[in-house]
Amino acid sequence: MRVDGLPEGEQNATQGLTWTEAHENARDLVGLVLGFDDDPAAYAVELLLAEASGRTTPTH
Repeated sequence: MRVDGLPEGEQNATQGLTWTEAHENARDLVGLVLGFDDDPAAYAVELLLAEASGRTTPTH
């Protein structure tokens, strides 16, 4: 999954086998890239299906 809103040139993708794992991995990525502590109140990560976000993803 792609994580929008990170600084240009930074890693902006992660993955997970389940929605829960994908959400946790996205939170970890945001925290690492932006230097946030792992405080659940510090920031929020929202998962959106590609269709809901207006973006398309390649299929294999």
